[in-house]
Amino acid sequence: MTLLLPYAKRTSQALIFIAIWLLAQGLVSHAHLPVPASILGLACVLTLLFGRVLPTRYLEAGAELLLGDMVLFFIPPLLSVISLWPLLSSQGGRLALALVTGCLSVMICTAMVVERVFRYEQSRNQLKGANNE
Repeated sequence: MTLLLPYAKRTSQALIFIAIWLLAQGLVSHAHLPVPASILGLACVLTLLFGRVLPTRYLEAGAELLLGDMVLFFIPPLLSVISLWPLLSSQGGRLALALVTGCLSVMICTAMVVERVFRYEQSRNQLKGANNE
């Protein structure tokens, strides 16, 4: 039973992110907003975190789970290319270059943002530790 507790915590926290995204998706489609639901959901999460309405401990494990498997979220567009084989035969080189460039750009930018946030969190935690001593 206790072995499943960390997995349940990660899953429930990941479900919080999914619930926020679903609410944002409903709001975007209902209000016909020109903003993607993921951006609106991100704004909601940031507002809740910076407003200290939602403590970070409620989201940390779920965020780690989602960030750890982020590469898997970029694979489906690559797999859909297989179903478009006739298009590939005529424009394959250009499409492959665009796909590879796009995927690499997203992965590199994501890695850079995660690295900066990680360094920021480390320096912030070190400052807290120095202030507590």
